[in-house]
Amino acid sequence: MKALRLFQALNRERLHHLFALAPSQHALILDCLPLFFHLNTPTLPGYIDDKTPAGLLDYHPSTQTLDKAKQLDRRFSSRNRALRRYPLRGLYLLKPHGYISYADQAEFSLWLLYSDQLTNEQIDSLKQKSSAIQQWAREHQLILDIRLIAEQHLHDSSALSNFDRESFYCNGIVMAGYQPSWWQDDTSTTSNQRSIDSIDFGDSQAIIDTDFINASCHHLRQFLLNGIVSIELFYFPFLLQGTIKPVSFMLKQAISDEQQGFLALDSDYLMLKALEPASTTVTLNLAREIYYRSAGERLSQQVRQSRHPWRRAFVQHCINQWQWSEMRIKQLDSKDSFQAERNFYNAIRPHCLAFINALQAYCKQESTLTTSAISELKQLYAYRFQPALNQISVLPKAVRPNSIGEPLYLYRFQDRSDWLVSKQALMVNATQGLFQHHQLLHVLAWAINNGLLGPSNHLSVTDQHQKLTTHDVTEIVHDLLSAGIDNADLTPYPMGMAHKEELVRSLLFINLEQQPSNKLTQQGLQLSSKQNDPLNYSSFNESLIVTIESLHYSSYGIWYCDDTYLEQPVMDFLTAFLLWQPKQSLQIKAHCFTPIFADKISHRLEVVVQELLSHYQQFPSHGRFIISIAGKPYQLQWHDGQVDYIPLMQEVISQQIFTHVEPFFSALAIDRSVDKDGLLALILQQQRAHQICITLVAKADHIVCFCIDEKGNVCMLTVSKMQASRLIQHLKSFLAELPSQSRTRFFILKATSRELMPVTVHNVNQSEPPFQVMLSHPSKQASLSIGINGQTFSGSLADTDFLLQIQRSLQIDTAMPVHITKLQFEDGNHHPTTTYLMYKQLIEQRFRQD
Repeated sequence: MKALRLFQALNRERLHHLFALAPSQHALILDCLPLFFHLNTPTLPGYIDDKTPAGLLDYHPSTQTLDKAKQLDRRFSSRNRALRRYPLRGLYLLKPHGYISYADQAEFSLWLLYSDQLTNEQIDSLKQKSSAIQQWAREHQLILDIRLIAEQHLHDSSALSNFDRESFYCNGIVMAGYQPSWWQDDTSTTSNQRSIDSIDFGDSQAIIDTDFINASCHHLRQFLLNGIVSIELFYFPFLLQGTIKPVSFMLKQAISDEQQGFLALDSDYLMLKALEPASTTVTLNLAREIYYRSAGERLSQQVRQSRHPWRRAFVQHCINQWQWSEMRIKQLDSKDSFQAERNFYNAIRPHCLAFINALQAYCKQESTLTTSAISELKQLYAYRFQPALNQISVLPKAVRPNSIGEPLYLYRFQDRSDWLVSKQALMVNATQGLFQHHQLLHVLAWAINNGLLGPSNHLSVTDQHQKLTTHDVTEIVHDLLSAGIDNADLTPYPMGMAHKEELVRSLLFINLEQQPSNKLTQQGLQLSSKQNDPLNYSSFNESLIVTIESLHYSSYGIWYCDDTYLEQPVMDFLTAFLLWQPKQSLQIKAHCFTPIFADKISHRLEVVVQELLSHYQQFPSHGRFIISIAGKPYQLQWHDGQVDYIPLMQEVISQQIFTHVEPFFSALAIDRSVDKDGLLALILQQQRAHQICITLVAKADHIVCFCIDEKGNVCMLTVSKMQASRLIQHLKSFLAELPSQSRTRFFILKATSRELMPVTVHNVNQSEPPFQVMLSHPSKQASLSIGINGQTFSGSLADTDFLLQIQRSLQIDTAMPVHITKLQFEDGNHHPTTTYLMYKQLIEQRFRQD
C-alpha cells in the first residue's frame, strides 16, 4: 500500500498546484466542482430538481470550500450530513499538458462515476445537471467536457479507451470518491486484497487507438491553427512507432523508486526524459525549448519574489542539467523578436510534417477512417507553410510578438524592384529584410497582419524610385487599417471537404503608383462635361483606371493580394475576381489614389463589380458581361468554372447584335458604358433558357424589334411600314416554322413608364403570301434558293444581280416591305433563333436596297 499512499500524495500536490496556477475565478470553480454534485440546492450552479441524484462518496467539503461557494451565491448554506447511499461514486478531473503551466483558454475533462442502481430518469436528470454546470462554467471562460460513466461500464472496459486511461494516470486528479486501484502496488497486494474504496479503471497498455489518433490530430491542429506548441508533437510520433514506453509506466516506476519532486513526476517532464535516448540532439533541444517556454519563467531576469518559486527553482535545475548558456537563455527570453519567433515556429515545421505523414501511414495500414482529419491537417500545413504566391503569410496570433509603437522601416532601392520591410534601418546595399515583395500592397498587408505595423507604429519610407513618400504610404496604411485587415488568422472551424473557401471581402486599390496620362490639360479634363464616365473619359475615351491591385479576404481567415493589373486592368481584375466564384453577400470597397477624380473612379468600379456580381449570382454556370473601356468594347464570359474575356468589334455595339458560338444558354448583362439609356438592361431582365423573348419598341416611322433567343443571343431588327400587331402575328408564324421548341413571349415597351407590357398573341386565319428561303449555311457567301409566288430561284446571297433578277421577274416594288415567311438552312445543324432572324432581315433589306 506504500505506492498507493505516494500516489495519493501526488494527487494532493496536483490539486494544490492546479489551484496555485489557475486564475482566482477558475480556482474557485474547480474547488467547488465536487460540491455541485454532492448537494442539490438552487443556490449552486446546475440545480435541476430535488430528485436529481446527489451525494459523492468519500467527499467532505472543507470550510474553505463552503466559504468559496458563498462567493458564488450569498444565500448558500450547508451542513454536513451522512447519507445512507451515495449514488455518485467518484469525480475525476483531467488537465491536459501537465502542471507546469495553465493555458489561457483552459479546457478540462471531468469524469463522473455513478452507481448502477440509478434509473434511466435519474441518469437523464444527471445529464441535464452536467450540461447546466458545463454551460455555467463556459460563461466564466472555463471549458469542461463532462463525461458520465456507469460502474458496470467501467468494469467491462467499454467506457474508457486505453488512451483515456493513459491520460488519466498521467494527469488525472481524484477530486472525490473511489481511488483507482492501478495506483496500488501490484507486487504486495492481490486483487482480492484491494481496498473497498478503490476501483479498477484498467491498464493502459496498447494506447495507440482511435482516441490517440484524435488527440494527435488535435495537437497538430492546435499548432497549425493557433500556434500552440506542445511536447506531444515530438513525443507522440515515437509512441506511434513503438520506440518508447508510455509516460504512465515511467510515472509508476518513478513512484515505486520513491523519486521525489512534484515536477519531476509531471507528465511534460517525463515526456522529455523519454525523448532523451530516442531522439536526435536537434529534436531534443527543440523539445526542451518548448518546455522552457511553457513554464513562462524568464530566468535571465532577476525577480525579488517569484509567484511560483517551486516552478522557477525546478526550471533552473533543468537548464543547469542541460548546460544552457546565459546567452541562449537571454535569447529565449526576448520574445519580442519577430525573427526569433518566426524561426522557432518554422523549426517545428519538419517535425509537424513528419508527424502528419506518420499518422497517414498508420491510418492507412490499420484502415482507420480518419481521411478527412488528415486531409484537413495537410491543408492547414499548406496554408501555413506552403502559401500560394498571392497569399499573405502570417504567424499564428499566439506566436506574434508585441510590436506596438516600435519603428518600422520600408525600402525600395534603385537596383532592385522589391520592397523590403525591416525593424532596423538598412544600408543601401541591403539584400533582404524581414520580408520582401515587388508589391507594396503585399508588403504592407504582411506587416499589418503579422502585428508589425499598426496605428501607433512610426513608419519610415525610403523609395529610391521617388514615386512614394512616407506620407503616401501612411495614407495607404490608414486605408488598410480602416478596412480592418489586421488581426487576421486561419479560422478555427474544419475546412476542406465541409467548407469551401469563399470570398468574404474585397478591397480594390486603383492607380496606386501610376496615374492616367493627361491627354488633355487638368482643367480640360474637369470641364469635359458630357463624356464623364471614368472608364471612357472625355472625347478621347480615356480610361482613368490604369492599375488595379486587390486584397481578398476569404472564409478561411486568409488575405490574398492579387498582382497588379496593368495591360487591361479592369478586364484582368474582373476575370480574376470571377475565378473566386464570389457570393452575393461579398463586401466590396474601392480606394483610388488619383487626385480630383478619386471618389468618382472608386464609385464607378464598385458599381461595375456589384452589377457583374449580381449577374453572376443569377447565372453562375454560363454568362456574359459586355463593357466598354477606353472606347473599346469587351465581353467577359464564363462557363463551367472557366473565365476569360475577348475584345469585340465596334460594329457589335452600334448594331446591338450580341451573339456567342457555344451551344448552351449564356445569359447576357451590359454595362451602362454600352447601354447608356438602360433599354437593353430592361429587356434583358426577361432572358431565360429555352425561351425566346421579343420586345417591340415603337419609333416615329418604324419599329425596333429586340430578340433574345433560347441561347441568350441578342439581335436588333428594324421594321418599317408595318403595324405592331401585324408584325407580332408575322413573327409568331415565322418562328413557328423554326426547329426550336422554345417558348416565345412578346412584349411592347411603354415609352411613358419604361415598362415591358406582355402581349397575348391570338391565332388568326389570315396568312401571308409564302416567301420561303433556303440557305446552304449561315454565311453571306451562302448559296440561296428562294420560293416566291409559286416560282423558285437559285443563286448566291452575295450576288446582287441575282436579287435584281428576281425583282424584275416578279415586278417587286422595292419601296414596299418584303417579309420572309419561312427560312431554312441545308447544313443540318441546329442554329439559334437569332441566326434565322438576322438572315431574314439581311435578305429583306437586300430586296429593298436593290
